[in-house]
Formats: sequence, structure tokens, C-alpha cells
Amino acid sequence: MVSPDWTSYVDLTPYDSAVTAILEESLTQAKALLPEWTPRVGQIETTLLEATAFQTANLANAANRLPGATVETLLKLHGVTRSDGVKATATVAFTFADNYGHTIPALTPFAYFGPAGATFVYLLDADATVASGSTSLTGVAVTAQAVGTGYNTPSNGSSLQTLSVLPYVTTVTLDSKPTGGLNAETDAEFFSRAVTILKSYSTVMVTEDQLRAHVLANYTGTVYRAKAYNLRRYADRNMVTDGNSHTGYVLMSVAGENVNGYPRSVEDATISASTAVTAKTATGLTIEIYNAELLGVGVTCEVYKTTSAASGTVSGAVQTVLETYLDADAWDWERVVRVNEVISLLDNVTGVDYVKTVALSLPEETVVMASTANLSADYDNGTLGVGATLTNNSTQAAFDLDGISGSVGHRLLIKDQTTAAQNGIYAVTVQGDASTNWILTRETDADTVNEIVVDKFVWVLPGGSTNGSKGFSCSASGVIGTDSISFVQTSTAVRSEVMASDATDGTGALTGDIRMNHLGMLTYPSTLTITVS
Repeated sequence: MVSPDWTSYVDLTPYDSAVTAILEESLTQAKALLPEWTPRVGQIETTLLEATAFQTANLANAANRLPGATVETLLKLHGVTRSDGVKATATVAFTFADNYGHTIPALTPFAYFGPAGATFVYLLDADATVASGSTSLTGVAVTAQAVGTGYNTPSNGSSLQTLSVLPYVTTVTLDSKPTGGLNAETDAEFFSRAVTILKSYSTVMVTEDQLRAHVLANYTGTVYRAKAYNLRRYADRNMVTDGNSHTGYVLMSVAGENVNGYPRSVEDATISASTAVTAKTATGLTIEIYNAELLGVGVTCEVYKTTSAASGTVSGAVQTVLETYLDADAWDWERVVRVNEVISLLDNVTGVDYVKTVALSLPEETVVMASTANLSADYDNGTLGVGATLTNNSTQAAFDLDGISGSVGHRLLIKDQTTAAQNGIYAVTVQGDASTNWILTRETDADTVNEIVVDKFVWVLPGGSTNGSKGFSCSASGVIGTDSISFVQTSTAVRSEVMASDATDGTGALTGDIRMNHLGMLTYPSTLTITVS
């Protein structure tokens, strides 16, 4: 049985009535009926109207809340309850000023002071005891003081400040990045989730919308976005080079919610076409479920502000609009990022007089070359990967890779190191010569645990003897410099491109737009360069 359509539910609370509005309307009507009457403060008639207006407003507001309360109660009977949010969790490490042994009490608070004055407080889960003779303690569990995604912001290795008097503690750092924090659901979010769950109550799923609703309802906390493509398979997801139809197949792309302070968390959404899905699909229908692919989009723009607007305020507002537009949690699965849409968005920003230029780019998508074997080099991990380098420790010579001579600034993929933790995306920072060692430095968009993640994709430009014109995806990652990082070849065709001319494939992509050739792709904001004149 197909579930009923619940999407027509309308929130009535915007129609709440204020006491003053009811009183003014009552006085207007009374004077129209009794022109000779003049209302005065303290009059019996006026007092009665005031009391009546007060009670009428209370009744109207209560009535407006009755549908919502009734629906929420019915949803509870179906096991659908409102989420009040989740507190993030993490682990911390302590260093001590002595080795006498100490116990830090449970609920001791520690603060992370972020940018723009943001402060996030974490509390110790239980008493933490360091044994006598030791000056450090690691892996101590903490929980955020309150719910919210903001508590996921700090990265591992971040310093925390002690908010209690602990003279024997020298430093407190995050052992692991805080994760799992979620905001409390708004009314709109709660009812939207409820509609999705009710849509999934079908004995047999046959439509794209039913499949999407079922996955979202049954994998809450794992899948936040889902998109079904009828007659498509993962192997033919490139709509430019393939795009064949396959009877009896549905491709499902899924993505996790961005709760980690960096819009790249879809690796957490991997699920299989398990019994929970296949048991409700029609006979002969095969569902292929894969992670959505993410695309980092760069925007370079120049806007002219109005005379009274402050440049800093306008720049911040423009950045917010771009980040919201390109957010993986909000992108509508469209295959084209359009310059004209960006111009329209920026033109409506408060304080913007007009938009002069907008250019789109793919700053994280490509590398000039990729390794074919281990490089003989000394590795320095920098600060948890930031500033990490590979420095030649063999015969001094100018850097070259896969038959290409490297130049300073060249972006490259290192994927074949004997110590796999050294793999990653680097740039040539010292070219080297017969008397100078070449040096490679991890790229700034790929030097933290939140950036080098499973499914991160790079396309090797043409030119390399072995790896030119090939695409590679990260298949394993973790703590930079500690955990193995690996890349595997996944493509022999570009998955996205900045259009050099208008498209003729029906997407409507124009020159300068970005076309995503693969199905199941989401965007995230990469390099944003904003000029306010």
C-alpha cells in the first residue's frame, strides 16, 4: 500500500493574533457602530474590550498550535520523535608538570576558543587519573557542554584551555576531532523528516521518490542526502562518455551530513543494498548504492558596494552566500554550477551595488603529475600534517615525475610511498638542481584529517607517461603522518570541467559554467576569492 501524501500540512502559527491588533480592530468596529462613542482609558466598555482581546488572542494562538501538537502526537505513535540535538564527543591528552600522579575530577571544563570569538566548552566524562611516575595521559573522553554542530569545529591536535584551577596540568590537546554533534530540529526539519518517513511506509517500492524516502528513513544518522536515478548504473554514471540506460537498475547516491566543520563528510554515508532496502523492492529491480562524489568549486568575484556599505561587511555577506549556495547539505544534485546563478545571488546581497565579474574554477580537482614509484626522500610531518614536506635524500637533481619536469607550484599526487602515511597531494616548493635538494610540501587543501578523506578525487592532466589523463580517488586515510593514505585509479575520463564553450548535451551549461559529468555529485565551496570595490 502506498502511503498517503502528508505534504499538504500547513503550519498555522504565523497566523497568531496579537492582543493589540484584536483590541484595535474591536475599537474600530465599535466606533463604526456607535459613532457618538469615544473610548477612554478606564472606561467599562474599553476595559471589557481589552479583556476580551486578551482572551481571544490566547484562544486563537492555542487553536493555531492544535494541528501541530496533534500531528506530533500521532507521529510519536509511529516512533517518530523530535530530535533535541546531540552533544559532540572527543578524546583529549594531558601533559603534567610533575610525575607525582594526579586525578582530574569528572565534569572538569575545558574550552576551545575558535575564530570570531566562538567558544566551545567540553566536560570530562569521568575522573581521569595519571599514575605516579607518568607525566602524560591520553585518550581521555570528553563531551560537549551543549548540543550543536559547532562543537564539531576543532580539529585533532587543537589546544584547549582549562577552566578550572589545575596547577599540575601543563597542556590539554584534542586527541581526536570532536564528532557527532547535531543541532536540535526546527519545526520545519522535524515535519520534513516525518513526511519522508511516512512516504517510506510502502509494501513495495517502485518509484525513485519511494526509494529515496525509504533510505533516508531507515539510515538516519548515516544518510542525510539521497538521490535515486532510474535506469542507471554506477559504471555508466559519466553522462558524457557513457550514460547508457539499464533496464531493471536504479543508481542510488547517498551522502552524510556536514557536521565536521569541513564540507567533506560523505565517506560516513556508505551503506549497502541490504535487506532493509532489497526486501521492499520490486522483483527484478537491482539497486546500486554508492557514496556521492564531492566537487570543490572555486569562485573568484568582484563586486561594487553601495556608498554607505562597509567593505568588510559586504565581503563577509558575499562569502556566506557562496558557502550556502555550494554547501553539500543543500546542493540540489544539479549537474551544472551556473555563473549567471552566482551573479544573481551576489546581486541580491545587502550592500552590493552591482557585480562586476564572476569566474568559476576547480582548484582541487587536478594535479599536473602523479607518482609511479616510491620517492627517496625524508619526511617531516610539520604540525599534524600542515606544512609537511618530502625532501630529496638521494642524488641531487631537478625534480621530475612520470616524465614531466617539475616547476615550483606544480600540484602533484604522491601515491606510491613505501611508508603509506607519506602519500597525499603535494606542491613543488623547491625545484632542486645538481647542488640543491628538491622539496615537496603538502597542499593547503589536503593537509589535515578533514581534507584528505576517503573518496577525495584528483584528475591527472595529460602529459605523464604512465598516469596522464587518469583519475584517482582516496581509498584509505586517517591521521596525517600516522595512518596509511592510499589512492586507486577510478576513472579514465574527466568527471567535471569548466566549459570552454556552450554545451550541446541538454544540460544548458554555458561557457564558464562548471558541468559535472557524473551523476550523483554534490558541491562544496573551495577557494573563494572576493574583491569588494
